[in-house]
Amino acid sequence: MKYFVSICFLVLAANVFSSPYGIGIDVSEYDTGIFIPIEFSEILRIEPFIRYYERDNSSVNHTFKSSDEYKYKEEVFGVGIFKKSNKSKVNHYSGVRLAYVKVGSRSDYQSNVIDNTPFRTGYRIEPLLGFEYSVNKQFKIAFEASLRYQETDANGDTVFQESERQDFFYEKEKIINTQTYFIARYFFK
Repeated sequence: MKYFVSICFLVLAANVFSSPYGIGIDVSEYDTGIFIPIEFSEILRIEPFIRYYERDNSSVNHTFKSSDEYKYKEEVFGVGIFKKSNKSKVNHYSGVRLAYVKVGSRSDYQSNVIDNTPFRTGYRIEPLLGFEYSVNKQFKIAFEASLRYQETDANGDTVFQESERQDFFYEKEKIINTQTYFIARYFFK
């Protein structure tokens, strides 16, 4: 999957200078992404993207003199392929985002490591429907709704330590959820 995404980026880079292109930013609360929309025709958009998400939580219980920590990190590299309508200032589009995903987490409970998951790698398939408003020829605002399927695997790497509280390890993980995006795009051409 890593090689597929790399090849897609190279093909897109060769054509980007002959087609209108821009930059987009997802302004969602947690799952922020950067997009490079490329208009190959009036109805076809290719959009490489990068997402990065990291979260660190910690808490201290002074009564029991204990502390908890949780860390989570997610890196996503992919490309979206969309069919667009070009009717007016408000257009709709549909398509799919395909991505390479890298996820890792660590949980400490009262100084006992209960989950030290190595990075799991995998893929994400995300069919979606979007609506886009053209403020002017260069600036567009979009809302998207999608159904996300993600599968990751630790590839046999296991870093695990038993705990008094519980013991678990997610070597493989499948996630199906809905997702919404609010994206601002600026086109240079």
